[in-house]
Amino acid sequence: MSRLPVVLLSLLLSLPVAAELNKWVDAQGNIVYSDMPPPAAVKSETLRATPAPEVTRTNPAPEAPADADSAKQARNRAAVEAENRKIAQANCDAAQQNLRTLQSGMRMAEVNEAGETVYLDDAQREQRTAKAKQDIAEWCK
Repeated sequence: MSRLPVVLLSLLLSLPVAAELNKWVDAQGNIVYSDMPPPAAVKSETLRATPAPEVTRTNPAPEAPADADSAKQARNRAAVEAENRKIAQANCDAAQQNLRTLQSGMRMAEVNEAGETVYLDDAQREQRTAKAKQDIAEWCK
């Protein structure tokens, strides 16, 4: 029962991530799965690629060749801006959830490099609360 708050905290702070998943064989013959790109000299296989942003199209009017390039650039720019807005909203939501968790008064713990559970003291909680507020100011505009 004492692990329940830690599990709940980890679930609340986790975000779904759509990342590329690569598979390759290392120098020792081990199969490696990673979201990081493999070394340059290694042949790899992409198992899951990051999805491209969806772009919906309406029936465009025929354009002159010179206008086609600028219209294409405008559509690409609009798609990038829409994707950036989605990312900013996800970051905003995560920062707000993080702040709510920190302000809940719940006892919080994390696992250090040695694999030991370490509880946050008041100073660490204040530092993380200040960081969460900074993140909210940055992402929630």
